[in-house]
Amino acid sequence: MTFQQFLVILRARYKLIVITLLVTVASTVALSLILPPRYAANTSLVMDFKGVDPITGMVLPAQLMPGYIATQVDIIQSHSVALKAVKDSYTYTAAVPEPEIYAMMLAGLSVLGFVARRKHKKSLAA
Repeated sequence: MTFQQFLVILRARYKLIVITLLVTVASTVALSLILPPRYAANTSLVMDFKGVDPITGMVLPAQLMPGYIATQVDIIQSHSVALKAVKDSYTYTAAVPEPEIYAMMLAGLSVLGFVARRKHKKSLAA
């Protein structure tokens, strides 16, 4: 099969291709508008505490270290601290590709189709 034969097949099926593309884009847009955004994050944290208070720079006695680390763990697990961290470093990652991606894909395919059609017309004229 030559490239020209492939283009003839695509041209014969262009309505099916366009309908499939439109249904895909429409269903993606509908789902992205209907479904609520979902965010999930996982992390691992290793605390290496050497006995120096990071704020004051004072050395803590060994008896206070377990309580200090427990307090730090409570702060890290706090819901309000998590909300503040999310609010301060909010970045949105779409679960579904953005419509701009489909627009760029459609533009690229249109350019390819235009170039192929132009070459086909030139070959018929020659």
